[in-house]
Amino acid sequence: MVSFEIKNRSITVKLELDDKMPNIFAHKNKLIGVWINLIVNALGAIESTKGVISISTRYEKQEYQIIFSDNGKGILPENQEQIFKPFFTTKKVGTGTGLGLFVSLQVIKEHHGDIHFETKPDKGTSFIIIIPNIKRNEA
Repeated sequence: MVSFEIKNRSITVKLELDDKMPNIFAHKNKLIGVWINLIVNALGAIESTKGVISISTRYEKQEYQIIFSDNGKGILPENQEQIFKPFFTTKKVGTGTGLGLFVSLQVIKEHHGDIHFETKPDKGTSFIIIIPNIKRNEA
């Protein structure tokens, strides 16, 4: 879904995936929706011709950690408390609903996890997702 724009804009995608990460008991399609939303948001934040999106995974202390980082414009301080609220968007009228991060947070919460972010204006943003390893009978 996003590969055309990544190739068309010459965005570099760096993967650092934990090859020892155990399988997760999760709603696959819902998580794919979260990953796509975070990539689309990263693409929207990258304004330079040397854009980079990094995706890394790690498994520690019975938790899955997934990090999506970009070297885009970052999130302005005045917007940081709003980004997970429904219908909040910084995009131009007609280009965003303001539901992507809200829905993404809800999906991660359904998996008993959380999303937080680190951002620096004009340097980029990282979204850090933590999902605990819950066994089927606990879910």
